[in-house]
Amino acid sequence: MLTFLEGAPLHQAPRSAGQMRALGEALGVVARALSDFRPEVPQQDLLWDLCKAGSLRELTPFVGAERRSAAERALDAFELMAQGPMRALPRQVIHNDFNPHNVLVGADDPERIAGVIDFGDMVEAPRINDLAVALSYQVALGAGFDLAVTALAAYCRVFPLTSEEIACLPTLLRMRLAMTILITEWRSKLHPENRAYILRNHALANAGLVKLANFSDAALAAHFQASLETLA
Repeated sequence: MLTFLEGAPLHQAPRSAGQMRALGEALGVVARALSDFRPEVPQQDLLWDLCKAGSLRELTPFVGAERRSAAERALDAFELMAQGPMRALPRQVIHNDFNPHNVLVGADDPERIAGVIDFGDMVEAPRINDLAVALSYQVALGAGFDLAVTALAAYCRVFPLTSEEIACLPTLLRMRLAMTILITEWRSKLHPENRAYILRNHALANAGLVKLANFSDAALAAHFQASLETLA
Protein backbone atom coordinates (compact mmCIF):
# COMPACT_ATOMS: atom_id res chain seq x y z
CA MET A 1 0.00 0.00 0.00
CA LEU A 2 1.30 3.43 -0.93
CA THR A 3 0.06 6.89 -0.07
CA PHE A 4 0.84 10.01 -2.08
CA LEU A 5 1.38 13.62 -1.07
CA GLU A 6 -0.22 16.34 -3.16
CA GLY A 7 2.24 18.48 -5.08
CA ALA A 8 4.77 18.56 -7.90
CA PRO A 9 8.44 17.54 -7.72
CA LEU A 10 10.71 20.51 -7.16
CA HIS A 11 12.88 19.60 -10.15
CA GLN A 12 9.92 20.26 -12.44
CA ALA A 13 9.24 23.75 -11.05
CA PRO A 14 10.99 27.03 -11.93
CA ARG A 15 13.43 28.31 -9.31
CA SER A 16 12.91 31.59 -7.48
CA ALA A 17 14.15 33.38 -4.38
CA GLY A 18 10.83 32.73 -2.66
CA GLN A 19 11.08 29.03 -3.38
CA MET A 20 14.63 28.93 -2.00
CA ARG A 21 13.48 30.63 1.20
CA ALA A 22 10.76 28.01 1.56
CA LEU A 23 13.23 25.22 0.81
CA GLY A 24 15.71 26.43 3.43
CA GLU A 25 12.97 26.84 6.02
CA ALA A 26 11.63 23.34 5.29
CA LEU A 27 15.04 21.74 5.74
CA GLY A 28 15.54 23.76 8.93
CA VAL A 29 12.23 22.47 10.29
CA VAL A 30 13.21 18.88 9.45
CA ALA A 31 16.63 19.33 11.07
CA ARG A 32 15.16 20.88 14.20
CA ALA A 33 12.58 18.10 14.48
CA LEU A 34 15.30 15.45 14.20
CA SER A 35 17.74 17.20 16.55
CA ASP A 36 16.63 15.21 19.61
CA PHE A 37 15.83 12.00 17.73
CA ARG A 38 18.13 9.35 19.21
CA PRO A 39 17.32 5.97 17.65
CA GLU A 40 19.66 3.02 17.47
CA VAL A 41 21.17 3.86 14.09
CA PRO A 42 22.59 0.72 12.46
CA GLN A 43 26.09 0.90 11.04
CA GLN A 44 25.89 0.76 7.29
CA ASP A 45 28.04 1.45 4.25
CA LEU A 46 25.78 3.93 2.51
CA LEU A 47 27.28 5.04 -0.79
CA TRP A 48 25.77 8.54 -0.50
CA ASP A 49 26.98 9.20 3.07
CA LEU A 50 29.16 12.32 2.86
CA CYS A 51 31.12 11.18 5.91
CA LYS A 52 32.42 8.25 3.88
CA ALA A 53 33.21 10.20 0.72
CA GLY A 54 36.90 9.36 0.97
CA SER A 55 36.12 5.76 0.03
CA LEU A 56 35.05 6.97 -3.43
CA ARG A 57 38.61 7.74 -4.50
CA GLU A 58 38.76 4.27 -6.05
CA LEU A 59 36.06 5.40 -8.50
CA THR A 60 38.15 8.20 -10.05
CA PRO A 61 39.35 5.99 -12.96
CA PHE A 62 35.72 5.78 -14.12
CA VAL A 63 35.44 9.57 -14.43
CA GLY A 64 36.14 11.40 -17.67
CA ALA A 65 39.60 12.98 -17.72
CA GLU A 66 38.19 16.51 -18.02
CA ARG A 67 36.36 16.10 -14.69
CA ARG A 68 38.75 13.82 -12.81
CA SER A 69 41.09 16.50 -11.46
CA ALA A 70 38.20 18.49 -9.96
CA ALA A 71 36.89 15.35 -8.24
CA GLU A 72 40.36 14.53 -6.91
CA ARG A 73 40.82 18.06 -5.55
CA ALA A 74 37.47 17.80 -3.78
CA LEU A 75 38.54 14.49 -2.25
CA ASP A 76 41.88 15.94 -1.10
CA ALA A 77 40.22 18.90 0.64
CA PHE A 78 37.52 16.71 2.18
CA GLU A 79 39.99 14.20 3.62
CA LEU A 80 41.98 17.00 5.29
CA MET A 81 38.82 18.44 6.83
CA ALA A 82 37.54 15.00 7.90
CA GLN A 83 40.72 14.46 9.89
CA GLY A 84 40.32 17.78 11.71
CA PRO A 85 37.47 20.33 11.87
CA MET A 86 34.73 17.95 10.78
CA ARG A 87 35.21 15.81 13.88
CA ALA A 88 33.99 18.60 16.15
CA LEU A 89 30.85 19.52 14.21
CA PRO A 90 27.41 19.03 15.83
CA ARG A 91 25.92 15.68 14.83
CA GLN A 92 22.40 14.30 14.63
CA VAL A 93 20.15 12.19 12.44
CA ILE A 94 19.68 13.91 9.07
CA HIS A 95 17.52 13.36 5.99
CA ASN A 96 20.66 13.14 3.82
CA ASP A 97 18.94 13.34 0.42
CA PHE A 98 17.21 16.73 0.17
CA ASN A 99 17.34 16.77 -3.60
CA PRO A 100 14.76 18.25 -6.02
CA HIS A 101 13.27 14.80 -6.68
CA ASN A 102 12.50 14.36 -2.97
CA VAL A 103 10.88 17.75 -2.31
CA LEU A 104 7.34 18.56 -3.43
CA VAL A 105 6.04 22.06 -4.12
CA GLY A 106 2.49 23.26 -4.49
CA ALA A 107 1.10 22.36 -7.91
CA ASP A 108 -0.38 25.86 -8.15
CA ASP A 109 2.31 27.61 -6.09
CA PRO A 110 5.94 26.54 -6.71
CA GLU A 111 7.10 28.76 -3.83
CA ARG A 112 5.26 26.58 -1.29
CA ILE A 113 6.91 23.39 -0.04
CA ALA A 114 4.15 20.78 0.00
CA GLY A 115 6.09 17.83 1.34
CA VAL A 116 9.34 15.93 1.76
CA ILE A 117 9.68 12.29 0.74
CA ASP A 118 12.23 9.45 0.71
CA PHE A 119 13.82 9.19 4.15
CA GLY A 120 15.60 6.01 3.10
CA ASP A 121 19.11 7.53 3.19
CA MET A 122 18.88 8.86 6.75
CA VAL A 123 22.16 8.70 8.70
CA GLU A 124 23.65 10.06 11.91
CA ALA A 125 26.17 12.66 10.74
CA PRO A 126 27.21 16.31 11.02
CA ARG A 127 23.97 18.24 10.58
CA ILE A 128 25.66 20.59 8.08
CA ASN A 129 25.84 17.64 5.66
CA ASP A 130 22.12 18.03 5.01
CA LEU A 131 22.65 21.58 3.80
CA ALA A 132 25.60 20.56 1.65
CA VAL A 133 23.36 18.03 -0.09
CA ALA A 134 20.47 20.46 -0.54
CA LEU A 135 22.59 23.37 -1.76
CA SER A 136 24.56 21.22 -4.19
CA TYR A 137 21.48 21.13 -6.43
CA GLN A 138 21.12 24.92 -6.38
CA VAL A 139 24.68 26.25 -6.55
CA ALA A 140 24.94 26.04 -10.35
CA LEU A 141 21.67 27.92 -10.88
CA GLY A 142 20.97 31.65 -10.96
CA ALA A 143 23.31 34.59 -10.68
CA GLY A 144 26.33 34.02 -8.48
CA PHE A 145 25.34 32.01 -5.44
CA ASP A 146 22.16 33.96 -4.70
CA LEU A 147 19.78 31.00 -4.72
CA ALA A 148 22.01 28.86 -2.49
CA VAL A 149 22.63 31.76 -0.09
CA THR A 150 18.90 32.51 0.12
CA ALA A 151 18.18 28.89 1.11
CA LEU A 152 21.09 28.90 3.57
CA ALA A 153 19.90 32.11 5.27
CA ALA A 154 16.35 30.77 5.55
CA TYR A 155 17.63 27.56 7.15
CA CYS A 156 19.68 29.53 9.68
CA ARG A 157 16.67 31.59 10.71
CA VAL A 158 14.93 28.35 11.69
CA PHE A 159 17.93 26.41 12.98
CA PRO A 160 21.08 28.54 13.44
CA LEU A 161 24.46 27.13 12.48
CA THR A 162 27.82 27.66 14.17
CA SER A 163 30.68 29.53 12.51
CA GLU A 164 32.58 26.22 12.37
CA GLU A 165 29.77 24.65 10.38
CA ILE A 166 29.74 27.56 7.92
CA ALA A 167 33.52 27.23 7.55
CA CYS A 168 33.18 23.54 6.60
CA LEU A 169 30.19 23.99 4.27
CA PRO A 170 32.12 24.87 1.06
CA THR A 171 34.32 21.77 1.31
CA LEU A 172 31.28 19.56 1.92
CA LEU A 173 29.36 21.25 -0.88
CA ARG A 174 32.19 20.69 -3.32
CA MET A 175 32.54 17.07 -2.15
CA ARG A 176 28.83 16.35 -2.63
CA LEU A 177 29.03 17.62 -6.20
CA ALA A 178 32.09 15.45 -6.81
CA MET A 179 30.25 12.46 -5.30
CA THR A 180 27.51 12.89 -7.87
CA ILE A 181 30.09 12.88 -10.66
CA LEU A 182 31.98 9.89 -9.26
CA ILE A 183 29.04 7.66 -8.40
CA THR A 184 26.93 8.34 -11.48
CA GLU A 185 29.75 7.94 -14.01
CA TRP A 186 30.75 4.67 -12.34
CA ARG A 187 27.18 3.38 -12.20
CA SER A 188 26.38 4.44 -15.76
CA LYS A 189 29.26 2.28 -16.99
CA LEU A 190 28.05 -0.67 -14.93
CA HIS A 191 24.45 -0.25 -16.11
CA PRO A 192 24.48 1.42 -19.55
CA GLU A 193 20.88 0.38 -20.14
CA ASN A 194 19.85 2.76 -17.33
CA ARG A 195 22.29 5.53 -18.22
CA ALA A 196 19.72 8.32 -18.70
CA TYR A 197 18.21 7.85 -15.23
CA ILE A 198 21.56 7.42 -13.48
CA LEU A 199 22.99 10.60 -15.03
CA ARG A 200 19.90 12.76 -14.48
CA ASN A 201 21.75 15.06 -12.03
CA HIS A 202 25.20 14.75 -13.60
CA ALA A 203 25.13 17.89 -15.76
CA LEU A 204 23.96 20.05 -12.85
CA ALA A 205 26.66 18.65 -10.58
CA ASN A 206 29.36 19.23 -13.16
CA ALA A 207 28.18 22.79 -13.71
CA GLY A 208 28.32 23.36 -9.95
CA LEU A 209 31.87 22.04 -9.71
CA VAL A 210 32.96 24.24 -12.61
CA LYS A 211 31.37 27.27 -10.96
CA LEU A 212 33.00 26.56 -7.59
CA ALA A 213 36.41 26.08 -9.22
CA ASN A 214 36.79 29.86 -9.40
CA PHE A 215 36.69 30.18 -5.60
CA SER A 216 38.66 28.75 -2.71
CA ASP A 217 36.79 27.10 0.15
CA ALA A 218 37.95 29.92 2.46
CA ALA A 219 36.61 32.58 0.08
CA LEU A 220 33.27 30.77 -0.22
CA ALA A 221 32.98 30.42 3.55
CA ALA A 222 33.67 34.14 3.97
CA HIS A 223 31.05 34.94 1.33
CA PHE A 224 28.47 32.72 3.03
CA GLN A 225 29.18 34.25 6.43
CA ALA A 226 29.00 37.82 5.12
CA SER A 227 25.78 37.06 3.26
CA LEU A 228 24.20 35.59 6.39
CA GLU A 229 25.09 38.71 8.37
CA THR A 230 23.60 40.91 5.66
CA LEU A 231 20.40 38.87 5.43
CA ALA A 232 19.96 38.39 9.18
